[in-house]
Amino acid sequence: MIEPELALELAVVEFDLPAQTGQAREALGRGVGGQAGQPIRTCLTLPFWRQLVPPMRYVICLRNPVDVAQSLAHALSFEQGVRLWLLYVRLALAQTVGEPRLFVFYEDLVTDWREQLQRLGHFVGRGQRSTRPETTEAVSEFVGEELWHHRTALVDVIDHPSIPFETKALYLVLRAAGDDQQGSAISRAVLDSFASAVESDLSSCRKDSYRQASKSATSH
Repeated sequence: MIEPELALELAVVEFDLPAQTGQAREALGRGVGGQAGQPIRTCLTLPFWRQLVPPMRYVICLRNPVDVAQSLAHALSFEQGVRLWLLYVRLALAQTVGEPRLFVFYEDLVTDWREQLQRLGHFVGRGQRSTRPETTEAVSEFVGEELWHHRTALVDVIDHPSIPFETKALYLVLRAAGDDQQGSAISRAVLDSFASAVESDLSSCRKDSYRQASKSATSH
């Protein structure tokens, strides 16, 4: 089931979005929206942006839940960080089910950015540009292993005693789906099935959440 607080947060975001439509259209007209969306909460506002921009391709950037939780240690407990990873990954999957999407892992990008750059180039129909000297030079200046502060191996993620089974299973399926090798189609089918179930859970929570968001908005 989708946690009630996530459903409430999504409802609050959606409740306020209609008021932002004019500002968003102006921003898109100025070219502000011409770049890819990076903020993590894009998965919350995606239905809104779909109304304003042409059909999109989705690059879903992922990192293993252990390293994410460790990176958030300044603000959250380890358990809260893992839970946050699961919540947002589940929602990102649900919002992009049936759409063209590519999974890119932080670990792969740092260790072999040239291969990941080619994957990205082919995905957006610009495969030849990914091998141009000016492109590779720009990426090489931006990506460096010194940025990789937490490095948990896949086997250690699976063996970690504080990671719930559901989180481990989802991460493994995501790794398989992003592998681009034989069998990944099966993994993608599993993810789509999983995402459909998440969307169903989310829909069942929305009515009460909308009422709470509406009540909160009118009381201020």
